[in-house]
Amino acid sequence: MIYFLLAIYSAVFMSFIQVAGECFPVKKSFLFRFSECNYCQKKLAFYHIIPIFSFLFFRGKSRCCERPIPIIYFLMELVTPIYILLLYIQFSFSYSFLLYYIIYYFLAFFFITDIFYLYVPNSILIVFFCVLATIAILYNQTLMDLIYSGGISCLF
Repeated sequence: MIYFLLAIYSAVFMSFIQVAGECFPVKKSFLFRFSECNYCQKKLAFYHIIPIFSFLFFRGKSRCCERPIPIIYFLMELVTPIYILLLYIQFSFSYSFLLYYIIYYFLAFFFITDIFYLYVPNSILIVFFCVLATIAILYNQTLMDLIYSGGISCLF
């Protein structure tokens, strides 16, 4: 049961991260609004935005205007539950699980904004750094470990 809930939750959260990654750089609200078609801006019903299943059910096309939905949405919503489940199998609910979970979603946000706009907002990078620094301090990680992991992540 926990695997099922983790898979559903992670796919839904990735769907939100994708919307945030698309809207944040252009200063468009993404918290309290209805989802809309990327092409015709028609509001979408709840069953049009179910992660993974709606893409498969509608054969990768928008329900309202029949234009293709970018495959990146489907791939991210498919890969994320797999990754989160593998994290859970490896670490259960531990410090490492939480750390990798947070890092994954931040990197997914950066990936989405980079794919769509070739831009990663500095404000989110600063939040990412502060979150990682706080986690490192709370869990007594050495400063060198933080610098090393930050340097490695810059490669991606």
